[in-house]
Amino acid sequence: MAVVDGIGHGQEAAAAAELATHLIETNTGELSLNALINECHAKLRGTRGAVLGLGLLNAAEDTLTWAGVGDIDGLLLRRRLSSGPPNLERHETLLTAAGVVGRQLPRVPISTLRLDYGDLLVLATDGIRPGFEMNIRGGESTEQIARKILNDYALETDDALVLVARYLHERKSLHFS
Repeated sequence: MAVVDGIGHGQEAAAAAELATHLIETNTGELSLNALINECHAKLRGTRGAVLGLGLLNAAEDTLTWAGVGDIDGLLLRRRLSSGPPNLERHETLLTAAGVVGRQLPRVPISTLRLDYGDLLVLATDGIRPGFEMNIRGGESTEQIARKILNDYALETDDALVLVARYLHERKSLHFS
């Protein structure tokens, strides 16, 4: 999974984001997250650069390996394990390193988190105001959650991107919006 946001606005920002996206999409799994970030950094030099968040799902081990650079919000919301209506009881913030891929790449922390059935991953660019996690309801679909975040928290002065994925380990799958 990836979230990419080119720095600034317009065609130059879009070109940087498209180049990073292409590099990520064509990675055949041969590169680790750290190597992929370094590859993107090398190829994005001379562009405006981009911020990005990358998540690698390992369904065999029920884990998510995460790395982020720049102003990307990453949250893992844990599903309440008790009976009753589905709800989310706590969240973990996914760490990111301050910087810009293609311009100033810091040491990027890589973390691996255990996933459980019903956990919800939310990635958002800086075009989304903080605090959106307080209004997420576990019983809503990933599409409903993404639309609600975009409708209620998107800034009018910036582009916004939200990725919402629910982990359903019984089928070893994710549902995205």
